[in-house]
Amino acid sequence: MKIAICCNHSMPHCGGSEYIIQQIAESMQKDYNHNVVIFSKSILKSIIYNDIKIIPCFNDNVFLSQISNFDHIFIYSDYFSYWPLILKNREKISAKISIVLVGMNRMLSSGNLDKRCFDLFIKKYKQFNVITHSDNYLDYKKCREYKIPVNVIHNFVNLEKFKKEIDFRKKYKIDTQYIVLCVSNFFYGKGQENLVKILNILSETRDDFTVVFISNKVNFRPSKILSLECKKQLNRSSFKYKFLENIPRKDVISSFFDSDVFAFPSQKEVSPIVILESMAAELPWVSFPVGNTTQLKGGIISEIRGIDEKNNLICDSSNFKYFANCVGKILDDKEIEKKLKKEGKEQIEKEYNYKKIMENYNQIFIEQSYC
Repeated sequence: MKIAICCNHSMPHCGGSEYIIQQIAESMQKDYNHNVVIFSKSILKSIIYNDIKIIPCFNDNVFLSQISNFDHIFIYSDYFSYWPLILKNREKISAKISIVLVGMNRMLSSGNLDKRCFDLFIKKYKQFNVITHSDNYLDYKKCREYKIPVNVIHNFVNLEKFKKEIDFRKKYKIDTQYIVLCVSNFFYGKGQENLVKILNILSETRDDFTVVFISNKVNFRPSKILSLECKKQLNRSSFKYKFLENIPRKDVISSFFDSDVFAFPSQKEVSPIVILESMAAELPWVSFPVGNTTQLKGGIISEIRGIDEKNNLICDSSNFKYFANCVGKILDDKEIEKKLKKEGKEQIEKEYNYKKIMENYNQIFIEQSYC
């Protein structure tokens, strides 16, 4: 079967979604003998990445011809640039089409184009296989409201590939007793600026930790501004830190194994991969209640003040203090640390099993009718 995976961002740019897309492509091609091509908006010329061909998406008219000879078209996120085009021209496309909504944040936005997309989706939903990453987020609930059948397929960690390869502490010269880790690229709502405030509170009572911020540089002006602002805040902070950009993937993975707490200050998520990676590495985490984190084990959910009209979490200084206390609790209470490590790893092995999830995707691709 010929499968086209369509997305805005792909490898070699590396973030949570890119990791998931690449892993699905590799498994479908290697384990299930499908011919997989990724169509991406983030690259300028075709490349081969781990035996997967990645091709740039061109303009509207050319894109429809690019996907014309595939058996199945798999769209990752309703934010995909050509999702409106696909909706409008669905009847002209012979291939089966699946979409992972990844929150359905675009179609539920207030813009006129977004509203038209949502109306078209409701009208044509029977012509798509619809997938969500959890059954407790807005995309799933909205589909249930409109009686749209949904396949729930979790995000995952491939434990065969997620292994420590280096001594992270030694390579990056970290000599404090503890490491507090944050792995996240800079986009609005990821909350790194709030994490600096949180850790300044923590540093009022202890100086035995180094905070490690890991991100990839993103060719997106708002991301660059957020990154620079975070660096300025860190320069004024009272704790030790490392600000690491574009480090090798094996170093990123090893950071999870060599850290003591994963701090996740994001204010809007669907199914954060980094939390799953923390669980896989037996690294206790602290997070605000975003996406499906309330369904995950191995960490502590911090308090929030509320949610705004765009479904972003609202936090204040009291929430930051509570978050800091949660981090400190994990560092100081070895029994809690041990319990969280065990619970997180067991849930990854049982519920977020890579091989089982890949079989779920394969069934979506090979089935002959929509659910």
